[in-house]
Amino acid sequence: MVPNYPAISQSSTGVRQRGVALLQVLLIGAVISILAIRFTVTARDQVEIAEAFENRLKAQMKAHSVLNEAIFVQLSEQATALNADESEPMRRLPNRHQINLHAAPIEWGKNVEVTIQDLNGLLPQLFPEHYLWSSLLLRSALEPAEVERLVGTWTDVQDPDRRSWLFGETEPDALPNGQRYLNAYAQSDIVLSWLFDDHPRLLAQLKKASHLDAPFNTNLLNSPNELLERLLDPQTSGEIIAARDSGQPPTLVSRLLPSEYRTDNIFVHDSSLRLINIIVKIGESTWQQSTLVDLTERSTPTF
Repeated sequence: MVPNYPAISQSSTGVRQRGVALLQVLLIGAVISILAIRFTVTARDQVEIAEAFENRLKAQMKAHSVLNEAIFVQLSEQATALNADESEPMRRLPNRHQINLHAAPIEWGKNVEVTIQDLNGLLPQLFPEHYLWSSLLLRSALEPAEVERLVGTWTDVQDPDRRSWLFGETEPDALPNGQRYLNAYAQSDIVLSWLFDDHPRLLAQLKKASHLDAPFNTNLLNSPNELLERLLDPQTSGEIIAARDSGQPPTLVSRLLPSEYRTDNIFVHDSSLRLINIIVKIGESTWQQSTLVDLTERSTPTF
């Protein structure tokens, strides 16, 4: 006897096929949606990258313009900047009396900060015999014998002869840490790193308070606040900082210096060497640059 199976209707088969097709459509739609979301995220990332790159270039160009303005202002009594963007009004640049040379921040415009450091306000790395070095090291909690050894060794490394600072002796071939005696003027601040490698915190402070191109003649009135506070007692450094911030003439401010700092190589005049640091922020991008500028006239006028 043949089994009698229930008949499968054509209508139920069609329902199942439509259900499978619906699942396929939903799956394909989900995949397309995910791809669309990923494409959107990728496109947004690309736009952000392009915007960041554009802002970085704008900040860089702005920094170059500000550098030229800072140089021009130091050579002129006053100046007015004409902006290329017509939507921005003309703006007057800081005049020479608003410019400080001891690296205090100067607000140059919206999201633009400038610091100008006259190098004669820093200690000269090429001249370790400058008495301010010994004064600074003695005030840095080093023993007098250690200061004498460091300055003597430093002087030996900088001079071209083989005579040691210790009377009757010859310079060794290497420093205690294994680095060799250079017997020539330093071309970088690596000498400081060699000499003070066992005083890392002091080394960082010395690098900040000095410069390779700083001249021997020093103007303490151009020294950063941190250096004045390390060289002088708190009351004297505070009075000098307050006096120069209030715009008192340098000749009056210099009278606040202790007598031991009023020597032949301590001046109240500015030099032509300026370290100009510029920070520009546009959007999420920041551009920072430092430029050493010599304001001495180098060329013959064309007229």
